[in-house]
Amino acid sequence: NPFTNIPLPMLSYPDCDACSCDVNSLGEGELGKEAMKTYKQNSPSCSASFFNYQNYTIDDDDSKKALAGVGSPNQGERVIRLRTPIYSNVNTAANTVNAVDALPIWERANLFNLKSKYFDTDVTNGSNRIKVVVEPTLNDSDPNKYHYDNVLIYLVDNDCLSKFPKGKLLSFNGGQTNDPNPIEPQTGTTVVGISGTTTSTGNLTVTWADETGINKNNKTTNYAVPSFSDEVKYKFPTDVEYFQVITGMTVSQFTANTDNTSPILYNYTKRVLTNTQGNFRYQDNYENYDNLGIVILVRGVDPNSGRHKIRYNISRLLGWSSYIGNYDIEGDFYLNVPIQKGETTVRHNQITSSNSVTPQGKIYYPSYYFTPGTQFSSYTTNTHSYYSSLDCTQVNNFYIDPVDKNNTFLFDRFVSSCSPTTNSLKTNISGGGNSLVRSGSSNTGGYYFNTEYIE
Repeated sequence: NPFTNIPLPMLSYPDCDACSCDVNSLGEGELGKEAMKTYKQNSPSCSASFFNYQNYTIDDDDSKKALAGVGSPNQGERVIRLRTPIYSNVNTAANTVNAVDALPIWERANLFNLKSKYFDTDVTNGSNRIKVVVEPTLNDSDPNKYHYDNVLIYLVDNDCLSKFPKGKLLSFNGGQTNDPNPIEPQTGTTVVGISGTTTSTGNLTVTWADETGINKNNKTTNYAVPSFSDEVKYKFPTDVEYFQVITGMTVSQFTANTDNTSPILYNYTKRVLTNTQGNFRYQDNYENYDNLGIVILVRGVDPNSGRHKIRYNISRLLGWSSYIGNYDIEGDFYLNVPIQKGETTVRHNQITSSNSVTPQGKIYYPSYYFTPGTQFSSYTTNTHSYYSSLDCTQVNNFYIDPVDKNNTFLFDRFVSSCSPTTNSLKTNISGGGNSLVRSGSSNTGGYYFNTEYIE
């Protein structure tokens, strides 16, 4: 069955002081051959199984397949319509016609996780934004000592939520790395790998995007932090992007804490979890839906700098327009590089070194505290090519399947063409032939909004 669980290439780095180490226990940051073998053999996906139509409780099989995005019942058509929101007979003689008639839940979830959802200027009014304070004990006396960031919300099967404790470190590139410097899993007394130092002079500068405009200059916050200088092992490859769990909860817990009366009209609950647009509602027809897990992650994590006291506030993710103390999450976390200015995807094909800065920004950032020792070996990598470089220059140029270009093309009837100042990819309601882009009262979040960022 091609529509059973789609595995995510997720690799976890458990920290035994902060979480249970019974899932892919590779040791903190150890990425040797034996660790990779363990990963490949024992890495079941925790992603919510929305693509498996057998998980839906609705009686009609066609309706189940519509919700799961199985595609056309015609086998030839199904190849190109896989995991789309449409399920319909292409045979005019058949009388079974069924369609979701709205965006599927996984696409609405993807939209919420986009960079644009952080900004007040987005149609969702900055629904994906959290407040962060580094070393609260040293900085709470100054109300201006904070910064904002965005998150990635990951829907998981209900039996997986316990595997994502607060502070857990993850990557999503299948553990691919060319970095020769980190330590290997230890089988004897000889330590393999290089050393480095983590050094703090008592001040930390964090740069982050101005929430009031997507192309405005970045803001900076200068935090007071403890001073230290320690020799440490180089544990984490530097050509991998790391994600860190802030917290997790069930769908029912998330929705119960959501404010649906605030100016944030399209919060995660309204747009993703409980949206009622379309012919079938996921929340009414997916088995044990209320107990699915919601895992909230930050990205761009700097694990080589070690853990530090950090407080996150997730009120806005829950629809609240102010930051309420009840939704503070505080603990020992790794620092991360927050969201940066700019609406356009960084084109990975323009990255030639770790210092590369493209017109759209950069991918690689220096560590906050960590400096590798003199034994560091430079290396080449292709892991940055896992990132999308899709923007409006690819309209009428990009296709998924080179054998079937006509049916897998990025047409301009769906997305806007380039403007003089940006290469961002947005929807286009005026293109025609696209009922999934709607505006006004006909759209409460179940469809794309006109000129909505989709990449």
